[in-house]
Formats: sequence, structure tokens, C-alpha cells
Amino acid sequence: MTSAGIDAEPGARSSSGGRSMRSAIIITIWFIVGVVLAPTLPAQELVAAGQEGALQIPGSSAPGVIAIPSDWVRGKRLPLIFFMHGSGGSPTSWPWKSATGNKGYIIVGLPYGAQEDAGAQGIRNDPNTTEKMVALIEQVRKQVDEAYGIDQDQVILSGLSMGGWGVNFYGFVEAARDRYAGYAIIAAGPRQDGQCKLEVAAGYPVLLLNGENDQNLATANANRPLLEKVGALVEQVVLEKQPHVPSIESMVKPLAAWLGTVARFAEGRRGLGAVSWRDLRLDGAAPRKKEELADFLASSGWLEGRGEKRPVFIYGQSLATENDKPTKAATISAKADADLFRFPAACEVPAVLREFECLRLDLGRIEADRAGFFAEKSAPILLVFDAEGALVASFTGTAPREASLQAKLLEALDDDARARVAITIEKLKSRIAELVKIEKDLVKERKSLDKLLAGRKPNPKTLAERRQRIAELEQRHEVIASELRAARP
Repeated sequence: MTSAGIDAEPGARSSSGGRSMRSAIIITIWFIVGVVLAPTLPAQELVAAGQEGALQIPGSSAPGVIAIPSDWVRGKRLPLIFFMHGSGGSPTSWPWKSATGNKGYIIVGLPYGAQEDAGAQGIRNDPNTTEKMVALIEQVRKQVDEAYGIDQDQVILSGLSMGGWGVNFYGFVEAARDRYAGYAIIAAGPRQDGQCKLEVAAGYPVLLLNGENDQNLATANANRPLLEKVGALVEQVVLEKQPHVPSIESMVKPLAAWLGTVARFAEGRRGLGAVSWRDLRLDGAAPRKKEELADFLASSGWLEGRGEKRPVFIYGQSLATENDKPTKAATISAKADADLFRFPAACEVPAVLREFECLRLDLGRIEADRAGFFAEKSAPILLVFDAEGALVASFTGTAPREASLQAKLLEALDDDARARVAITIEKLKSRIAELVKIEKDLVKERKSLDKLLAGRKPNPKTLAERRQRIAELEQRHEVIASELRAARP
């Protein structure tokens, strides 16, 4: 058993835990437990809009805190921020309540309720505690959703100091994969030991925020490259002259700005990720002309370590903002991402791309004087190379139709690969069609539930039946989504 205090890093960690199958089993159990217990959970009076109150959590050794924003109304599904407090503290909505202006986000101050002492002696990340904490957080997520309604695509896990280590312990683990839209580690840093797997954060925004005089800044600095290497979208903020626990005044602006980043990414993720990307970084200067791209690719080192020769697809996207809004290039990039590389909107292009090395580059992070062809204003950039490294096609500054991109991708393949693609497309189409139907049914059922909840005296039996139906649909959706994710190369 190990623990983490507010002023020190945790010590040695326990061995690695379960894999994807175990995660699927745990998720299934959460659904079943939720359906069985929902009608029998003790009733709790709702906290009014703009107010904060205690959150009683069945089975937890301590209550949490919930802050309901001033703009909440019944039937409105808002993003949810989980926050884990530091050593010696207690569940709190600070600092997020100030960062959000008490609008737009439901905030839950989590207890370490899977531990008998509720974290009084530090938090633990042994396999048993980790599994219980992950399940507890999932239980609270369901409880808040049933009472207030949350946007499941915008649930954020955050923590300060001891709670920052908790983001690692209970967020960067296999059982919590794909459950959060973003992670905020404050006054701590990323860790990769015990059951922590930083690759769980691949493709998601991660905020590292420390005071300049925070002793944990060294860990954040040292392990940031590990997060970036696995493909996490890392933003690091170091607050000048601030101590271990920064002042609320210094944190409000960067926290609020990062929430905007998470919201933009969540909007682009409304579909399931359908392509397995390897994220790139540009070292040195890029070529300026399209005719130089083939030679550049051969000498860039981007293809080092790959096995057999395969065609290459490069997607240059922009995630840049200007005055806290996405740039024009970033807006077009988001459309390309949603329309071409995500289920259920896309099918054919993801099927073809299974035959390619798929590389992704964030053009917004490249300095203008060395960006060359990869200038941010040119995003999105889509480049198709054959197995010999010759440039077959390029698209710049536009999100092409799926059929147009598919045709160019097929040009880079041999006959055997094209035959495999045809088989893959047929397999995917039926599963995607089923997924689309379930999503439509879920929208219908959730609207019906929201309407019931908005009534003066909803029938408990009808509510229970509606929630059970939603749980069954969500479980089926997760099964198909897991199959589609697992099918990626």
C-alpha cells in the first residue's frame, strides 16, 4: 500500500493491472449495478441552480460536494468536472467554480470514498483500491447524470497535489480508458508506474499546471515528454512566482482557457475514433514546395521503426485558437476529422487507411519561420504516399469528400490490398448501421427521460423502466464501440 501526500511524490507503486477485457467487464458491471440499484438509492433533494451542497454517495466512506451552475435547468445536459482535493483538504468545487464563473459546468468535489479513511493518510493506488475508486467515480457519474443530466462527451477528471496524483491513479488506467474528455493535473505531474498507463490519455487534452516554486514542477517537466510521446495533447502552464498551491487569481484564466480547448475537442469526438494515428513532431525546417515532400519524408525519420513497407498517409491538422476561438484552419480541420476519420460518419476512408501508416501533425504547434509547406493557415493538409514513398495526392486547406479521398487512397494500394479493403468495408457497414440506430434510440429515450424528470411527480416505476432501457442501449453501444475500436490496426 502506498500513499501520496500534498508535499511529496508517491513512493514505489504496485504492479500493472487488467487489460481491455477487464475494462469491458467492469463497465458492464457498472451498468448492471446502476440498473438494479437506481430505484432503491436513497433520495436526495436536488441542489438548486447556482447553489452548492453535500453529495451523499452510497457505499462511500465520505460524502462529496456538488456545485450546480446558475444556468442549469431541468433537461439541460451540461459538462461535468470531477475534482480531487489535496492532502489535508476535503471535497470542494474550488478552483473550478471560480474558473467557470459558476456557469456552464456541474462540478463535483470527489471524496476518496473507496478508502476507509477517505484519504486522510494519503491516497492509495494498489490494484484493489484503484479498481474501487474507478468504480466509485463511475457510480457518482451515473448518480449525477440521473439527477441533473450531464453531457457524457464532456466529463473531465482533475485534481490538485495529492488529487493530481489521483488523476494518474484513477484516470490513466485501463479500466477508465475513453471515459474522460480531458485531464487536469494541478500542483503535481504525470506518472507512469504501477497501473498508470499514460497511453490512456492518447488523443485527449491534458493540462499540467504548476506554480514556478512548486516542488512537483520537476516531475511535470520530466514526464511531459512521455505524455506527448504517447499522443496526449499536452498544455503546460507554469505560473510565475506561485507556490505549490497557486492563488485562485493566477489559476482562473488558464483553467478557463483550457476548458475551451476540451470543449472543442469533445465536439470533434462526437464520433468514435476510427483511425490509429501516430502523432508527429517537426524537428528542423519543413520543405516549402510540394515537389520536395517525398524526399523530405524519406529523410525526416518519421518512418523509422516501421516494419514492412506500406503506403503512408499524413494528416496535418490545426488545433490553433485566436482570441479564444478556433482559427479558420482549425475549424476546417475539425470538420475533416469528424467527416473522414470517425465512425459512424466515415466508413470507407477508415477501411482503406488500415492499409496505411497513418501519421498526424499539429500544424498549430510549428513555428512560422520553419513551417514551410506545413503552415497552419494551410490546414487541413492530407498527403497520400505509395509504398515506395512517391507522392500520389495532396489536399490542402479543405476537407475533401470521403469518396474523393478514398479514390486517391486506393490508387496507392496494390490489388491484394484493395480486395482486403472491400471485405473490411462490408464488415464495418453492418456494425456502423447498428451503432447509428442505437444512437438514435438513445437520443429518443433520453429526451423522454428528461421530459419525465421535468414533470411535477414522475412515476417511479416509469422512471426505473426508462433508465433500464437507456442502460441497456448504452451497454449495447459500448459493446459495438469496443469492437470497432479493437478492429483498428
